[in-house]
Amino acid sequence: MHLSDPDIEIKNRLTAQKTKTLAILGCFGTIVFGILVILLSAWIFWGYVTTPKETLIMTSESPNEQNRIEFFQIDEFPDPILKVKYNNRYIIKQNILPSPDRILVEWKNDTEANVILDGNGNEPDVEEINFK
Repeated sequence: MHLSDPDIEIKNRLTAQKTKTLAILGCFGTIVFGILVILLSAWIFWGYVTTPKETLIMTSESPNEQNRIEFFQIDEFPDPILKVKYNNRYIIKQNILPSPDRILVEWKNDTEANVILDGNGNEPDVEEINFK
């Protein structure tokens, strides 16, 4: 069985159409992939730039220096935030000016402490911290 010239011509036209379609899809896919890469890079960069900066403002160690409480100021707009870090845990406090003279740590022993935060004209906020 020999294919006649019209059959070969139809087959060649179908192959050409298929090749053209795949080329268009390949170019379109490359453009979409490129746009996604650019958008993802911009999103990661924007997240890095807009991450608030943390500044260590004070540390307090237990009487026998077994445990430590660290106080950080997080530069958020419009007011800074106080972050208290201890034993891989965090306490976030808003509406308290992160300043060492407004923070008092009273250690009961090496595993228990009271953190007293002087609010802005309000009663002091007492946080009980356990390292157990």
